Amino acid sequence: VAVAWMVAAVVAVRATWWLDQQTGWSWFDFTPEGARGILTGSASSMLTFVVFAVSALLLAVQLATSQLTPRIITFIFSLRSVKVSVGIFVFAYTFTLGALGRIEAQHVPQLLVFVSVLSDLISIGLFFWFVQQVSANLQPVSVLRHMWEQGRLVIDRVYPGALVWMNSPATRMEVDAPCEPSRIIEHIGNPVLVLVA
Repeated sequence: VAVAWMVAAVVAVRATWWLDQQTGWSWFDFTPEGARGILTGSASSMLTFVVFAVSALLLAVQLATSQLTPRIITFIFSLRSVKVSVGIFVFAYTFTLGALGRIEAQHVPQLLVFVSVLSDLISIGLFFWFVQQVSANLQPVSVLRHMWEQGRLVIDRVYPGALVWMNSPATRMEVDAPCEPSRIIEHIGNPVLVLVA
């Protein structure tokens, strides 16, 4: 996901630079020194921001794993909110680097600098939503709900047929019976627990 957002940022930098050349956009009138200063500070702070966000996410997942279940790792990293948030952070960082490389001695692409600053500000605001989403999904109730949903999907795949109960609980009719098992393993001896990984 992060690589896709990086590629999108490179494409967006070229498209914004072309649009800036076509329109001559100059609302803020950045000077070359000012634009370099803003973008250099933004790039370094965004890199620190990305590292901090991912490190905090890994730390929170490790703590939750020790308290709840190791399965939570795949659950958290498969969340769309986590993927989108980290992707936007990487997009802002890559876009800022691309904008920094387009500043010339006499010409500053004003639109490129503006979009870069805007994407950095959006990333900062998005970070608070990201923290709220991760903390809400790490709560035991959310984890149990997710495990129930995954378990229900497995049960529906293994037993696709529905059971229709008649008037008496002792009699039942099975509709759409599941197919016969492809293999039966018989166990001879004392009862045991089998853990399948």
